[in-house]
Amino acid sequence: MKFKRKSFELHLTEKELVHLRDLMSILLPPDGKTTVSQELANSQNRLEVEGKLWDKIVDCCKKNNVQIEDAAPDFVITLNSPISLSIYQLKQQQEEQRQYHINREHEQPEFFDLIMNKKKEAV
Repeated sequence: MKFKRKSFELHLTEKELVHLRDLMSILLPPDGKTTVSQELANSQNRLEVEGKLWDKIVDCCKKNNVQIEDAAPDFVITLNSPISLSIYQLKQQQEEQRQYHINREHEQPEFFDLIMNKKKEAV
């Protein structure tokens, strides 16, 4: 038995579509193999949802002659100085909060442990 999922209509200007395309495709260091959107989806077990959303954005871009793939600009997060990047789901117990890892395949535990220790000291 298949359930019908409620869907919503969204109207975007060309600039809004470009911004959404760019926002969903921001690459993460160190190797740019994953995006912010993919990492968020992975942390919330929504990879399939993220993939379908990206497909809809690409389809909309194609239908409206908005640049995609190699023709679209690339954006990447870079580290200019030692900083802390975190994604937390609000209103959760502190022990359930997870430090956001820039790249799960190449985690640098000493870097993230250092950040978490500084965060604990600040509390």
